[in-house]
Amino acid sequence: MGGKESKEPIAKYGLLKHYVGDDIVYQPVAAPDGSLLLPRYATMIFLHDHGQNPQMYIDTFLVKARYKLFGFDKLVHVVAVQAPIVIEESEKKGRRCAWMTQGQDLMQSQGYSYVQQIIEREIQAMGGRADRLFVAGVGVGGHIAFLSAFYSQHILGGVFCLDTPLPDNLMSAVQTGAEAAAIFPLYEAKKNMFIGVTKWKASLSEDDVNKAKEQAQVLRGNGFCRTSLKEFNKAAERAIAHVHSYSRLGSQFEVDRMTAIRKARCGDFDKHAIAKNAQALGLQTAQ
Repeated sequence: MGGKESKEPIAKYGLLKHYVGDDIVYQPVAAPDGSLLLPRYATMIFLHDHGQNPQMYIDTFLVKARYKLFGFDKLVHVVAVQAPIVIEESEKKGRRCAWMTQGQDLMQSQGYSYVQQIIEREIQAMGGRADRLFVAGVGVGGHIAFLSAFYSQHILGGVFCLDTPLPDNLMSAVQTGAEAAAIFPLYEAKKNMFIGVTKWKASLSEDDVNKAKEQAQVLRGNGFCRTSLKEFNKAAERAIAHVHSYSRLGSQFEVDRMTAIRKARCGDFDKHAIAKNAQALGLQTAQ
């Protein structure tokens, strides 16, 4: 996908997909009456690459249960953010969006600033539980994800950089140790974050693949022991498992909960989702 599409909300495959501004939000439907999952188990903010748009990744998130990115039993709220600078727009391909202007420092960019607003909003929506927030990005989006996680005043649950090595300036700071502690808030505590560095959909050069492996070793050597080079779906599922709620195995509550999750993920509760949540979410629906 990637062309223009309607912003009309839809409920499909156990998710209510709708827009907040130009960002796409996927919220798990969790009950027979179409109610959404509250409180949230976890939230992922997803950042596309330079020159792309969030519509290109609809088929990544709005899919049947067996293809879900986070594992069958994990209901994850997703915010797919559109970069704020539109550099081109067409009927066929939709918008091409950028995080920063040419030659601009990424941390001084409009895109970086916008992502910080989204991070604060989503943490607040989870009652301050920053450990349940994960940020993933492709290419330039991955660099913003990592810079956001390291410079944040919060300790996020994890961060994923896809299809590109990590930012050189960030890695240089980590290698020095003392510099990292001085510039990254709560640096020692952030060593508990889950970190994923991996090839996903792009064709990376051998040099970039080797560079990413070396960077992962540097991170582990400096105390970031939850650093993974596994595929995105495996790494994301493993990371979210650390914050996902589970009850005692074999209890009736757990059996009922897993049955409800199976039905939700298969779309059994989709029918009433839009009507149930339209007013609360301010959704614009066709009359």
